[in-house]
Amino acid sequence: MSEYLSYLRLPVIGSTVVACLASSLLYFKQNELIYPRALPPDARTNVPKPSQFGLTNFEELLIPTPDGESLSCFLIKPSNRSFARNVTILMFHGNAGNIGHRVPIAKILTEELGCNVLMLQYRGYGLSTGTPNEKGITIDAQTGLDSIRQRADLRGSKIVIYGQSLGGAVGIGLAANNHQSGDIAGIILENTFTSIRKMIPSAFPPARYLAPLCHQIWPSDEVIGTIKDVPVLFLSGLQDEIVPPSHMKTLYSLCTVPVKIWKEFPGGFHNDTVTEEGYFNAIDDFILEEVLGRKTRTMVAASHVEMNEKDSEPPPIPLLTSVSDASIYVLLPSIMTEPALSGYIYPFAASPDVIRSNQKDAYFQGMLLEQLSDILRNLKGARFAHTYTSEARTVAELLYLGLTTFVGNRTLGEEYCDIIQVEDDTRRLPSIFRRSGYIVTTILLPYGLNRILPAFRRRIRAKLEAVLRKKSAKKGSSPPTSLDKLQHYILANLDTLTSHSPVYAVSLAVFYFSGAYYHLSKRLWGLRYIFTRTVEPSSQRVGYEVLGVLLVLQLSVQGYLHMHSTVTRGLTIANTSSFTGGTVILGHGVEVSLDPQSYSSNNALLFETDTPAPEMDKSALQKITHTPMLQNPRYNLEDKETMNWINDRQQRKCTLCLDAMKDPSVTLQP
Repeated sequence: MSEYLSYLRLPVIGSTVVACLASSLLYFKQNELIYPRALPPDARTNVPKPSQFGLTNFEELLIPTPDGESLSCFLIKPSNRSFARNVTILMFHGNAGNIGHRVPIAKILTEELGCNVLMLQYRGYGLSTGTPNEKGITIDAQTGLDSIRQRADLRGSKIVIYGQSLGGAVGIGLAANNHQSGDIAGIILENTFTSIRKMIPSAFPPARYLAPLCHQIWPSDEVIGTIKDVPVLFLSGLQDEIVPPSHMKTLYSLCTVPVKIWKEFPGGFHNDTVTEEGYFNAIDDFILEEVLGRKTRTMVAASHVEMNEKDSEPPPIPLLTSVSDASIYVLLPSIMTEPALSGYIYPFAASPDVIRSNQKDAYFQGMLLEQLSDILRNLKGARFAHTYTSEARTVAELLYLGLTTFVGNRTLGEEYCDIIQVEDDTRRLPSIFRRSGYIVTTILLPYGLNRILPAFRRRIRAKLEAVLRKKSAKKGSSPPTSLDKLQHYILANLDTLTSHSPVYAVSLAVFYFSGAYYHLSKRLWGLRYIFTRTVEPSSQRVGYEVLGVLLVLQLSVQGYLHMHSTVTRGLTIANTSSFTGGTVILGHGVEVSLDPQSYSSNNALLFETDTPAPEMDKSALQKITHTPMLQNPRYNLEDKETMNWINDRQQRKCTLCLDAMKDPSVTLQP
C-alpha cells in the first residue's frame, strides 16, 4: 500500500515543483514582462527624432536623476511662437516603445494646440540608462517635473500631466505627490489601469492566483483619491483589449476632484484611441476651459479658420474624422522611411570592445560551468561530472545565452563594454529568429559536430583503407592513378579536412582586419555591435590589424609547408601500406602502428577508442621488460582480507577513476 501511495505522490510533487518554478519566474522576471522596453525590436537603439517629422523648434535633453541615471528626453515647442500658449505638457509614454514613436502625437500638441511638450523617457527605455522599475520610474517622473520648474523659459507656465497606459499610473503618482504645489494645472489620463495586480487576471488569466507575488504594483486606485483641486480628463477606449475599460471607470469614480471629465471612444483600442474622432478636440477643450480658464471654442476645420491679427490663440486643430485620416500621426517601426534610417549616428563598436565583451562573457560562463559541475559532482559523483564535462559546458552556455540573448537582454560582457547587438542590415535589435539561430549555431552545432565527427572520420578512414588495400592487391607495382592519389591524400589529411579550425582561423583573420563579426555565427546571422554613445572623432579606437597580418602569415606558411610536403614526398602505391592502417609486430613482440595519424598531435585521436588494441603475448612482454610474469595476481584486491589494512572505504578506491581497486598497479593514497 505504501508503494502505491508513493506513486500517487508523484503528480503532487511534480505540480508543486512546476508551481514553485512558475512563481519564481514571475517574481524574479516580472520586470521583463511589465516593462518590455526592447519592443519593438529596435526600440533601444532607434529613437526617431522630431526633425524627421518636420519639427524644428526642439531640444534633445539628457536629464540626470538623483540616483545617477540619465534620461533621454525631447523638449518640443511650437514653431509659431506668437500662437504659443503658456502651457507645458509633461508626457509619459506606455510600457513599450520609446518617445520617438510618440513624436507625431507631440507634434499635434505643439503645432495645433500651441503647447510646450516635454517627452520624458523612463530609465532603461530608448537611450536612457538604467533598468526600469516602479521606484526608479517614480524618481524619473519627479525629475522631469523638477526640470520644468527649473528652466527659465518654462518657469511660470501651467503644467499638464499627460499619461498613456503605464504613463497614466506614473502621472497619477506624480500628481498625488505634487498637487499642493499649485503649478500642476491639469491631468490627462488615457487607458490607465487601477493597479498591476488587479490587471493580471484579465491580461493573463492563468496567473490570477499568482498576482500577490507581483511587486510592481502602481496602486493608482489607492492614490487618485488623494489628488485635490486638479482637473482630470479621462480618455477611455471602449475596445481596449489590454486594460479593461472598467479600470478607467473605477478610477473616474474614485477621483474626488471638483472637475473631472469623462470622454469615451466606442471604437478605441488600447494603442489606437489617439486616432479616434474627437480625441485631440477633447484635449483642446480641456486645456482651454479647465487649464487656462477660457471659454471653449467650437472646433472646425483649420482650413476654414481665419485668425484675427489680435487673436493670440492658435487655430483650432482639424477634426480627425476617421482612422485613416489620423494614421499619419501614429508612428510604427514597420513604416519607418529610409531617410529616417539614414540619420543614424551610433557607430559600430570597435574590435577591442568586442573582444573584451567576449572575454567577460567567457569568464561568467566559466563561473556558471564551475557551479554546475559542483552540483553534478555532489549529486552523481566526480566520475559522472568528468564524463559529462562537454554536456555540462553546453548546458551552462545555453543557460547563459538563454537568460540574456534569447530573451532580448544584453549579456554581462555587453553591459560591461556598453555595446548593443544589432542586425547589420537594419541596425535594429535582433529578431527572435536571429537570436535563436545564433544560439543554435554557436552552441548546439559545435557540440553536435564534436559528437558526430569522430565516428564519421572512423567510417571514412575504414572505407578508404579497404578500397586502397583492395586496389593495392590487384595492381601490384603499377603506378597509381589520379584517383588513387586523391584517396591517399584524403586519408592522410582526413582530420584536417574535416576540422572546422581553418574556417575559424580565416574568420578570425577577417575580424582582425574589419573589426566585425568576432564569431563565425555572428557573421552567418548578420549580427554586429554598436556603441550606445557617440564616439568623438578625436577618440581613436585601436584595431588589431597587426594580429590579422600575423595570422595570415601563419596560415600562409602552414599552407605552403603542407603543399610542399605533399608534392615533394609524393604519394605512390609503394607507400600504400602507410595509408592502409594496421600494425606490424617487430622482434620480441613489439607492436608498431603503420597509421601516420597514430603519431600526430591530433585531438581527434582521443575519440577513437572503439577498436581495442590487440593483446600482446605474455612471453613476448616478459622478454621486452625482463620481468617475470606470474600466472596469477600476487594480491587479489577483491579479497576483503587483503584490503583490511586500509580502514577507510573511500581510500580503497582508485584515485584516478574512483572505482574499486582491481589491479595491483593501482595508486594507493595513505
